[in-house]
Amino acid sequence: MIIEQWEHKFMSKAQQEQVQKQQQEFKLIGTFHRSTGLTLFEYDHKTDLISKVEYKIEKEPWMYKYPHIEKAYCVIKCISEAIIDTNKTQFESLNMKNAQRRVDRWKSGHIDYLNNLQKPKTGKIKFY
Repeated sequence: MIIEQWEHKFMSKAQQEQVQKQQQEFKLIGTFHRSTGLTLFEYDHKTDLISKVEYKIEKEPWMYKYPHIEKAYCVIKCISEAIIDTNKTQFESLNMKNAQRRVDRWKSGHIDYLNNLQKPKTGKIKFY
């Protein structure tokens, strides 16, 4: 850590600006609820290509104790994070064939929005 700060001190101003841009490159732009069994795709409007979005899944065990039951239950909470391009439109579909079909229906005007991701709902989740 001390060596990195020492090297950072003797960088040129252009190099320091480049490092700051790289640190600010990835920002959280939003959260969405994923549908079970569907794959996340993205559509590039410029090149007219559909590609699968790569994401990582973190599984965390959570313990819940119900007030009226003496037992505690363990639930696994899955958190997935994806790095996406903001110039592309993201949507969920079962497979690549259905994703292409959805894009074709959107281009022909049968559906209004290509994006079908669900925004998080406000309020607490009750387990009892």
